[in-house]
Amino acid sequence: MEDLVLKIEDKEYYTQYDKNDYSTIKLNGKPFQVELLKKYGENIFSFAVNQRLLQVELVVDENQNLIVSFDGLSYQIDVTNETKKMLGKFVQTSASGAGVRGGQIKAPMPGMVVKILVEPGAEVHKGDSLLIVEAMKMENALKSPVRGKVKSIKVNEGEAVEKDALLMELEPF
Repeated sequence: MEDLVLKIEDKEYYTQYDKNDYSTIKLNGKPFQVELLKKYGENIFSFAVNQRLLQVELVVDENQNLIVSFDGLSYQIDVTNETKKMLGKFVQTSASGAGVRGGQIKAPMPGMVVKILVEPGAEVHKGDSLLIVEAMKMENALKSPVRGKVKSIKVNEGEAVEKDALLMELEPF
């Protein structure tokens, strides 16, 4: 079974399905019988879901968001798997405090520096993005925990870093 997490507005839904048989999908543990009846063009489908007929339009917008429309309503759906969700929470927690010690910004996990967003001497505010580190194919913005000045940058774009590697030093105001 494959596990996915769907986020619609502020609610999360846990789904499970078998890659070899899409006829049953579990949503928060409740099974739904799904049958594709017909495809119209590239992105409009007719489904029977628990014997209820639905015509669904699936669109991926310019920002790679999935938009699902049916019954006259549209929903933006963020799709991830449980592993990526847990990693995202870990990185968010790490980036917001665990990777910062005494003005030092450290890598919360092994990864690659994708983009440095500030220069030495730049003034930053609490919450400003400082650099982007990619870990397990997810880009994570490390943010400033304080208002201050960028004292030094210890890495270059494209450089691989280990967990707890010193990335940047800040001088708090």
